[in-house]
Amino acid sequence: AVYPHGRNTEEFHQMVDRGMTPLDALRAGTSSDAELLGLADKLGTLEKGKLADFIVLDRDILTCPVDEVRNIQVEQTYLGGRIVYKRQ
Repeated sequence: AVYPHGRNTEEFHQMVDRGMTPLDALRAGTSSDAELLGLADKLGTLEKGKLADFIVLDRDILTCPVDEVRNIQVEQTYLGGRIVYKRQ
């Protein structure tokens, strides 16, 4: 299932609870989606020449216990490689 915007961490939790590694769960919403949509040459990973929409978190989501993922804070948001949000 796809959760409504703002509840995305619940989807991550569900994927990991059902056997995906945290890295595979992250890929499911980034590089894997870009490949499935035929857009991997433009987005899905951070590489030179690709669109740079990404977030910076306050901790490493790959080492954080999955039941704490919903408490991770977004520190910065970038769209097109430019910062559009910085947590105060």
